[in-house]
Amino acid sequence: MRSLLHAIVLPLCLFAAGAGFAQSSRIDSVRALDAGQIEIRVVTEKPGDFDAQAAEALTAFRLRENGAEQNSLQSEEVQRTQTSRTVILADLSRSLSRRQFANFKQAALSFVDKLKPGDLVALITFHRRVYRELNFTSDRELLRRKISALKQTGNRTMLYDAILEGHKMLRDVPERKAIMLYTDGKENASRVTIADLIDLYTAHPVPLFVAGTHSFGKAKASFALKRLVRLARISGGDAFRTQDAKDLSKVFHYLSKLRAREYRLKYQTAQKPGATLDLEIDVPNSAQNLVKSYTIPSAMPQRGAVTPTPGADRQSVSGILMSIRTHMPEILLSLIALLLIAVIVMLFFRRQEISVKVENVAPQAFIEPQDLTAGAERKNDSNKAKLPLDYHHGWLVEKEGPHTGRKYKLNWHVVTLGFGDDNSIVIDDNTVSPRHAKIERQAKKFVLYDLMSENGTWLNGKKMLRPKELNDFDEIGLGRTKLIFRKSSERA
Repeated sequence: MRSLLHAIVLPLCLFAAGAGFAQSSRIDSVRALDAGQIEIRVVTEKPGDFDAQAAEALTAFRLRENGAEQNSLQSEEVQRTQTSRTVILADLSRSLSRRQFANFKQAALSFVDKLKPGDLVALITFHRRVYRELNFTSDRELLRRKISALKQTGNRTMLYDAILEGHKMLRDVPERKAIMLYTDGKENASRVTIADLIDLYTAHPVPLFVAGTHSFGKAKASFALKRLVRLARISGGDAFRTQDAKDLSKVFHYLSKLRAREYRLKYQTAQKPGATLDLEIDVPNSAQNLVKSYTIPSAMPQRGAVTPTPGADRQSVSGILMSIRTHMPEILLSLIALLLIAVIVMLFFRRQEISVKVENVAPQAFIEPQDLTAGAERKNDSNKAKLPLDYHHGWLVEKEGPHTGRKYKLNWHVVTLGFGDDNSIVIDDNTVSPRHAKIERQAKKFVLYDLMSENGTWLNGKKMLRPKELNDFDEIGLGRTKLIFRKSSERA
């Protein structure tokens, strides 16, 4: 039960007495400029206005590229408009109780009353289909009529498709934007999956704010909640746990007072085009660092390069299209020939595969457990030099657990391990605590810490009582999961 509560307790403690909303930040975009410069856009949001001292402190960002501190970092604030666009997603299925649905309508109407001049709101409803009930408008009376007329219908819920539709409406909107979703987490009719949404919101963030009902606490629905919470955090938004109409009204009130600042970060990279950058940004007054991977395009613009004129581009494109039309028969014949060759090759290898004789192998004799352990140790010793290593600080290889054989890269200076989704490495093992342990890189060594876990952290078969330095091929035990630590030879 405690693991479930840790998984669903949300970071913005709206409902604690006297608590307010914290500041949240996200990486809005990363792009490569000319002469080897990288530009990063960071958006910081908080309810209420930023004071001058906090705004000045926010420019003190720190950046690490592939684990190395970047001293050439420059940051400046970008002026943003304070008008907002909000998409409200309304679940009309009967999975919500009548009281929950009534609370949602009451809170949405209150939110409309608090809109400021210039703020725009759109309404999307979903059950067995997704509807754009209302495009962006600032007409309060029209919004009130549409929300008041909402009625529950049907037992099908296209939750993920509705989240996708909200993203389509806000993806290219430059000003302050947000998607507001009130749901019990039920999903049974969408064409897209949660994995598709995570990939989309990671590549093109649009802040998603999820308000969940008490039914999320049920064991059957807890997994759906965890996935929605993860999606909300990836998008730059957040998730809230609501119990009654008062709690839900506070969530809408938070959105009405949300303010944003945008910062442009630039630094000079030594990496070549085509290289992958693992970026980690320390944001002042923020509890978590921002992380993102970015691959430099293979063809970066170079300083002094001649830019062709628009007319020359049009002439070049017209010439290419004319050439394609002229040689279309030859192109089609070439494609058909390539297709026939591919089919012949596939049939040849298929025939070779079918003709392979299968020999019966006698069953193995019973092996004592101690002999099996000794054999595994000898096998590990013989394969020590064969594990793949690269420029990352180190590796963790899952020796025993739900994903045996999986490898985890240690990219950051501090890596947390646990059952909760907010860890750097998530261990899918219910005997592991939500935040079980952490590995910290100090100079050229790695130190393992136990984070007051319930079952303790074990190193090479012994329970840890204090932090320990890790050596190559050390075995780390977390619950029923065992991990082998490998140190990168190039960083050692």
